[in-house]
Amino acid sequence: MNGNRTDRIVRDPEATTITGLGRSQRHRLEKKDEFPKRRKLSPHGRATGYLLSELECWATSRPVLAPTGNTPEIGSGRPGPGRGFKGKMPKAADA
Repeated sequence: MNGNRTDRIVRDPEATTITGLGRSQRHRLEKKDEFPKRRKLSPHGRATGYLLSELECWATSRPVLAPTGNTPEIGSGRPGPGRGFKGKMPKAADA
């Protein structure tokens, strides 16, 4: 278990928030034994979830990204959404 808290079941939306991984990516990693296994929540149902403690353990086991020194400066690189459009905006249709 994880300290003073009671362990609990975490469903897909919260697992995505905790791990930053979507369902498909979690399932791929699970098949390769690189992610905690889902647990059935009822004998005959399809509902599954993860133990919070196992997700937390997985998250803390991930390597820390070391600074590389080649981080691009702000404003460099490709323009993001809403930036860098050089053409003219189409005119609105007259009603």
